Amino acid sequence: PGDVLLVEGHSRVSNVIRTITQSPWTHSVLYVGRLHDIEDPIVRQRIKESYHAEEGDQLVIESVLGKGTVVTPLKRYRDFHVRICRPSGISRQDAEKVVAHASLSIGKEYD
Repeated sequence: PGDVLLVEGHSRVSNVIRTITQSPWTHSVLYVGRLHDIEDPIVRQRIKESYHAEEGDQLVIESVLGKGTVVTPLKRYRDFHVRICRPSGISRQDAEKVVAHASLSIGKEYD
């Protein structure tokens, strides 16, 4: 939890982003982990209400054009080129705070 995953997208919008930024990375997501790994019961419930699937799914929070900020299964990016960015020296508690803060944006419009 707390890792940022950079994604090399395949959409037309991704091509525009790639051209403008001159980077292959066109999207980013925040790794949340599995529901049962989230220690804070309020955050766990907020994420559970936003994503109805199996308890063992690995989840990410992302902002998607046309959908807003949503919870998505990590397996959605199985066939994408992804880079994992793991902050060094971050404690488990701090990673939980990052996930908690991001969870407050679930349901908000794409920004």
